[in-house]
Amino acid sequence: MSIWTPDRLPIVVAPLPGEALDSWIAAYARRLRTTTNDMITHLGLGGTRLSQMALRLHEHEAAGLEQITGVDRQMLTAMTLAPYDGPAIAIHPARRALLARFPAGRFGGASARYCPACLERDEGRGPVTWRLPWSFACPLHLVLLADVCPACHRRPRMWHARRLGPRAGGACTRDNPATPGRRGGCGAVLTLAPSVPLPPGGLVLAAHQHLAALTASPPGRRPAALTALRQVYATAWRALRGLRAIPGQAPPAVQAVLDEVRAGLPGPAGAEVGSDALSAAIGATLACIALDPAHPGQEALFEWILQADRSLLKDRRYAPGIGSVARRWAWCGPDMVSMVLRGLDGDANLHARLRYSSATPRPRWPDLPAGAITRRAAMVPAMLWPGWTLRLLPAPDRPGLRPDDPRTGSFSSFRRGCASFLLLPGGPPQLNFERASPLLGNHSCNTGRGAVERIIYHGRDLSPLAAVLAELAFALDEHGSPIDYARRRALFTGPASVALDLDAYTRLRLQHGWSAGYAPREAVLRWYLLVLLAGGHPAIPGARKPFSWHCTSFRSGAPRPLRVFLRQQAEASLARRGITEPVTWEPPPQWVTWPAWPGTDPATIPGEHLTALLKTGGSVHAAAGLGLTPEHVRLYCEITGTGTPAAPANGIPISRPVSASSILRGCATSTSTRTCR
Repeated sequence: MSIWTPDRLPIVVAPLPGEALDSWIAAYARRLRTTTNDMITHLGLGGTRLSQMALRLHEHEAAGLEQITGVDRQMLTAMTLAPYDGPAIAIHPARRALLARFPAGRFGGASARYCPACLERDEGRGPVTWRLPWSFACPLHLVLLADVCPACHRRPRMWHARRLGPRAGGACTRDNPATPGRRGGCGAVLTLAPSVPLPPGGLVLAAHQHLAALTASPPGRRPAALTALRQVYATAWRALRGLRAIPGQAPPAVQAVLDEVRAGLPGPAGAEVGSDALSAAIGATLACIALDPAHPGQEALFEWILQADRSLLKDRRYAPGIGSVARRWAWCGPDMVSMVLRGLDGDANLHARLRYSSATPRPRWPDLPAGAITRRAAMVPAMLWPGWTLRLLPAPDRPGLRPDDPRTGSFSSFRRGCASFLLLPGGPPQLNFERASPLLGNHSCNTGRGAVERIIYHGRDLSPLAAVLAELAFALDEHGSPIDYARRRALFTGPASVALDLDAYTRLRLQHGWSAGYAPREAVLRWYLLVLLAGGHPAIPGARKPFSWHCTSFRSGAPRPLRVFLRQQAEASLARRGITEPVTWEPPPQWVTWPAWPGTDPATIPGEHLTALLKTGGSVHAAAGLGLTPEHVRLYCEITGTGTPAAPANGIPISRPVSASSILRGCATSTSTRTCR
């Protein structure tokens, strides 16, 4: 209170803690035995409506109240709804009126609810928080707030002193509709209104306490509080619709909330969240549970709410995708959209799951520009890296080969399809698989997509593949790659574009005792150089049908010295063009967080055992002995540089390394000038 002045009223009525301005002025008027309007006129504020002052005080109004009552302006402002403008309600900036839509949702207004026990204790006075749309419980008396007068069944005007009465506080001052001309007041004693008790420490009171803390957030935390309130509202009204749309599928958490408020379906059909205290309590409590990851029933409840949301779209001509459903939640912020996409992940196809990254721990709205996808395409080879393919390629259900096993070409198409799928996460809506594949030089898009979805992962869970590829794509955007595959695809276009030192190869062959019959064809060597440089299995023009078989056998049958030689040749090809990149590179597996790979970790394959199996029977025999596919073996050989030891493909044993003089003697007796050169 300020210092007493001659302008002060001789009778003091101090505001209660947290009291509403209209409640305090009405109590002051009753104390002075006058009406509310006369009280305002006496304060020098004639022509001003009390309902407007209860929203926000003008400067002259606050000054007049402070001068005549001695209450400081800070306390007067706290008694209005102005401190809650933004997170809880919305006041028109030019005139004192509530906007049609509040920042945190659509509510019917800011009419005051009431607690009968509080009215009786404080002689008809009440707090300003009763006028907030998210206020639905009394934490002091553990009851739901009442909405209407028990006699006239309208929202009571509790804080309005009328000339015709009633004189006492805590009564309904609405006109009496039963009298001629609606004369007189209703006069019902609101302190006798029935109330719904709430269990102490229950779900409803916990939700009310949480929402009260959000609405009272300080200015620095208001943006976060507003986002949280929007999430609650968006979830709450869908939960209320779910009680009518799919009531038979409600999880146990719904029944637990209904039991606390001792109710069945909340309010009339189509009731909004804040239309009455019961609807607000049920909807807000269910929303708080659905948004709390620590609650044991959170996942099942949120899934049920998403089902209710999708049921509202059932009459549309086309079934909406997860993007259309998630867009309805976009005004709640990216975290809410991420949560919705994660909940809808199981209903989406692989294309949508990758675009929205819904299978990852952090789904996101696809908002990357086309330039970002082009930069990512330059970091991705035409076929998925061997190590990542090995981890994503499922092992066979039973050992041994079967007629329905995927063919060798299907594995290559699978790698191409996975590489093309890497371009979808976060991309624009115009970018589909058919448009993404040519960016990597993959023009058989239907074959690549079919190999992924209908052959390799047929009948299998696509979640690991969707999660790993999406996380890997964004990790590439963040960390980058040391290889520019777009440049390599433009430079190394065919066998003639790579350099192969045939003289050095002849010396290597003679040094290790490889016969001319064993030596792989020059076309196979150039093919493998293109594999190392461009990251794909190129098609060699003019090659006949057995050529692909020779290339496939070379991937697992090439000995280590030959692999080292070809890598040196690839480095030479890069150096001739002034490129200082490594020949090959793979992203580290730590870039993704998926806990269980569907394929095989290269570190778990016993290298010595595999080498022994390769020696006795080749890649098919080794795959059967390890419970893998032959493609797993070929990929492992490419990663580690392992090859068929001891004997070449034609069965001639590899001799010990020979001396230079032996090589010269062999050249002298050779009939081939080119071989001896």
